[in-house]
Amino acid sequence: MDHARFIASNDTSIRNDKKNEYNLHFDQIAGSLSRLVAEVATKKLNVGATTSEITNYLGCMMRRDGADYDLREGLTEFTNAPAVLIPQTANPPQAIVATYPLVGYPRNENWGAIAPSRPIVQCFAKKGSQWSLVGELGGDYSKSTFSIYPLTSPVQGQAWSLLAGMRIGDTGARLLLEVVVCDGKSFTKKWSRGELEGGKVESVDGNAVLVTYSKLFVDGRRVFETDPIRYSEVLHVTPNGLE
Repeated sequence: MDHARFIASNDTSIRNDKKNEYNLHFDQIAGSLSRLVAEVATKKLNVGATTSEITNYLGCMMRRDGADYDLREGLTEFTNAPAVLIPQTANPPQAIVATYPLVGYPRNENWGAIAPSRPIVQCFAKKGSQWSLVGELGGDYSKSTFSIYPLTSPVQGQAWSLLAGMRIGDTGARLLLEVVVCDGKSFTKKWSRGELEGGKVESVDGNAVLVTYSKLFVDGRRVFETDPIRYSEVLHVTPNGLE
């Protein structure tokens, strides 16, 4: 039933829109999908579903009927969503739910070069016996790859997460990192860093993030035509974000 609602909300006629109409229609569809995800996640949290149960349900709800193997496999290279994070130390109890719907993407169409995606990252908090939506982020990763990782919060009672992704089709493969924080009352972006060319999140252990990236200019000289210099950097979780 929720799968049918998802398909009905994900209007594929957007492909016939002109540019301005497309952008407006894209936002309308994304908003409709966002409301559906929030409703479903709240329902599952209120009946005590586990993180794996919610993740699997969202994956089934957003499956693309008729999609071929390449599309299903291709998505795993673009995102690690759906994902559900429920940190044990958050107070009040909180849950971060991340999904990666393809907006207006036909169910039986082969994988395209640019995924019309709009990651939805929502924070929920439990008050008394009921869960409710606190806020939503993820819009900065529209039409981008997208991954989410749990971080160890340096602030008591908060839920911290790392978002990462790069614009699909960006020849510089520039990575955007964001630390997002939920405190049960608000869901905000704490820290961000972009323009990491050829960037890749190599590992996240909760307290530290290992990223690698390239430098295409050294002392004002472009080195892309030869071999870009590759750098590794460990970013540590601090109250200010990643440093």
